[in-house]
This record gives sequence, structure tokens and C-alpha cells, in this order.
Amino acid sequence: MRSLILGSLGEEADVWRFVFKTLLAYYITGWLAMRFSLSQPSTAMLTTIIVANRQSGRVLAKSFYRCIGTLAGAGAALLIVSLFPQERVLYLVLVSMDRRVCRWRHLIPQLHLLCIRAVRLYGSDRRCSGHR
Repeated sequence: MRSLILGSLGEEADVWRFVFKTLLAYYITGWLAMRFSLSQPSTAMLTTIIVANRQSGRVLAKSFYRCIGTLAGAGAALLIVSLFPQERVLYLVLVSMDRRVCRWRHLIPQLHLLCIRAVRLYGSDRRCSGHR
């Protein structure tokens, strides 16, 4: 029976195995969240879907970098709060600048790749249309 199912799925057997394992983890997470009476079990279930990845090494790397980012963000928050405990305007300015720096730091590699893709597409378009 198992060989019949795997034979009919062909190359998609690994994909369906991943889907099954992800759904199983999703429902177990929801059950545990409800069992422990968490206020929003949907948040835990959504986190399961976000973290799901077919290569386990990538999941571990993603969790490691999230931990590092969380610690860095907590450190920056403590620093900003300790520098300006009673200054609301300066605090908000520093928090907004911190958010902008973090956002641009995240976007810079993606913008670089986007520029490379655009140049490649433009170059291939010129070759196809007969221009040199």
C-alpha cells in the first residue's frame, strides 16, 4: 500500500510529507496553546507556519538569527530608555531613527540584488532586440 501511494505521488512525495508534517505541527501547537490556556493560540499556530521550512538547517539558522536580533533590539531599547527616561520627544525621535536604520540595513542587500536583476534583464532585452 505504501509503495503504491509513493509511486503515484512520484517526485512530489517529499513535498506532501513536508505538508503533512507542517500541518501536524500546526495542530499540535494549537492544541498545546489551548491546553496551557494561552490568550491567543492563533499566534502560536501562525508562528509554526512562519518557521516551517523544508530544510531543517535553515530553520535553525533562522531561529538563531531571530534570537540574536531580539537580544540586539532589547539592548537598543534598554539603552534608549536609559538615556532619555523623561524626554518623550527625544525618545520617540531615537526610536524612529533606530527603526529606520534597522529597516534600511535590511533592505540594502535586497536593493543591490534588485539592481543586478534589472541590469541583467535590460542587457538580455537589448540582446534579444538586436541592439548592441
